[in-house]
Amino acid sequence: MSDYSAHLQFIVGLFAMMDPIATIPIMLGLTAGLTGRQYRQVAMTATMAVMIILVGAQYSGIWLLDLLGTSLGSLEIAGGLVIGFTGFSMLRAPLLIPFH
Repeated sequence: MSDYSAHLQFIVGLFAMMDPIATIPIMLGLTAGLTGRQYRQVAMTATMAVMIILVGAQYSGIWLLDLLGTSLGSLEIAGGLVIGFTGFSMLRAPLLIPFH
């Protein structure tokens, strides 16, 4: 995989996780009534907080995987199994509202 392809895959995955389009109404609702300067200050604070959390999670996640002696591949397989079993249990759940 080329470097360009890996970077693009990372950016698309990060965009999907962060979901900035869905956070627009939340940000607008929370900052209603603020001046332009106050809005920019809140936006910059939120951006910096998210950046710190993401970088911290990246490094602590790598450390934790090394500490537990597991690999990223095995974590991906376990996550896929959890999602698969959750989906299967949702398909087999009893109906709460009877059809008339």
